[in-house]
Amino acid sequence: MTSQLYTLQGIILQLERSIRVVRRLPRLPRLDSKLLRGVIADFLKDLSHLAVFSQREGLGSEHLYNTIMRCSRVFTEVGRAVSTLEALAELQKVDLSTAVKKFAEVLAEDSCLEDLEKALLELKKQGLNLQRKISA
Repeated sequence: MTSQLYTLQGIILQLERSIRVVRRLPRLPRLDSKLLRGVIADFLKDLSHLAVFSQREGLGSEHLYNTIMRCSRVFTEVGRAVSTLEALAELQKVDLSTAVKKFAEVLAEDSCLEDLEKALLELKKQGLNLQRKISA
């Protein structure tokens, strides 16, 4: 069980890092669509790992799952929009760099990140309580 908790802690740490990266994106001097799509893909992968692990281990709450779904939806929609904008930029009908910056701001300011941080904190506490029960 200790290795499972370590995995949970690893997933939580990675998601916390991903949230910090997303919040820094709008301040990057050279943000391009490829970087934004990569960050979105990594974030969605981390969310997926959290969802699978917490469900398999019976951890988490309805709030956690709802937050994961909401963040997943927001990030997926922005990823699709960025891909569409890339196609439009190829046709020279849109300023891609300005649009990418705006999308990064949308992600960084979305309330799902704050809700996810709260849910991760609850999950950490739940994992620590489980670890204490096992140790006792």
